[in-house]
Amino acid sequence: MRVPVIAVLGITFALLMGKSALALDSVADFYRGKQLTLVLSTGPGGGYELYARPLSRHMSRHIPGEPNIIVQNMEGGGGIRAMNYLYTAAARDGSVIGMVHNTVAFAPLHGIDQAKFDAVKINWLGSMNQEGTVCIGWHTAQVKTFEDLFTKQYIAGSTGPGSDMTMYAMAMNRLVGTKIKVVSGYKGANNIYLAMEKGEVDGRCGTSVSGLRGTRPHWFDQNLVNFLVQTSVEPGDDPVLKNTPLIIDRAKNDDERAAWKFLFAPQTMARPVLAPPEVPRERVEALEQALRATMRDPAFIAEMKNSHSEVRYISGEAVHNHVGQIYATPERVRKAAIEATHEQ
Repeated sequence: MRVPVIAVLGITFALLMGKSALALDSVADFYRGKQLTLVLSTGPGGGYELYARPLSRHMSRHIPGEPNIIVQNMEGGGGIRAMNYLYTAAARDGSVIGMVHNTVAFAPLHGIDQAKFDAVKINWLGSMNQEGTVCIGWHTAQVKTFEDLFTKQYIAGSTGPGSDMTMYAMAMNRLVGTKIKVVSGYKGANNIYLAMEKGEVDGRCGTSVSGLRGTRPHWFDQNLVNFLVQTSVEPGDDPVLKNTPLIIDRAKNDDERAAWKFLFAPQTMARPVLAPPEVPRERVEALEQALRATMRDPAFIAEMKNSHSEVRYISGEAVHNHVGQIYATPERVRKAAIEATHEQ
């Protein structure tokens, strides 16, 4: 007896729906009553924590089984310590996720020996934001404008090699001739900001304006920092950046402009969220969906607005594709960009 096509399609759909429901039940069974750890690659008090803490509070409601989520700070090496842990040592069952510095994924491309991971094999769940960055200077520092960077002392704090704080400063020295001195070893942005207030350093490059507004709003109210140069491809829309020049506009040719675009690749995934490799696919998909749902959650959005933190979500698939495209950058462009980030 011939079975009608519509009936076949209906049976197939029912089987697929049944399989999907079983997968969700399996995920819920795994997470129910469990504690999920969110490894954060920065210390307490920085801009990344403004995203990680609300995420941990709201995302659990969108994961089947609603596990409790705790944040574990694991600063060090500009985020490389946390990424190495997530890639090599963290549980691969979906009980551990991470949020790392946006530059970390590309550290292997820059010859950072400490980076012991393959970013293409990471389970990228998505990114909570996309943003450009800027170099800032404390109001008492000698440097007040971009042009001052060529003639006056400017000591920039950094967490370490591989971070945008170091790479952008070194690239400006090599490509446009600034005289920035980088002091590495700070555990996170908050420590660098405290060092600025104490006069230990003059400023920091690779700063997110939205993150700075969230952690140091009084700096804006009291005009305590100067915005020297935008280290990004496109100009930021924050009013404080209205008259701040773009470093990419100083490119002398197409190759140099392409090198800047390579260096600014992390900005497309400004607050990336990930799971280690080899996590079961159904749990990765559940985590991806939970992140997406959290980004649309009115309670989460309201909390982010209260902290002046922007949310410009991009999917896990988009992050994965972006990482793959950057790893496929022509050798000539990549080599020029990488060389520019090294000290002379």
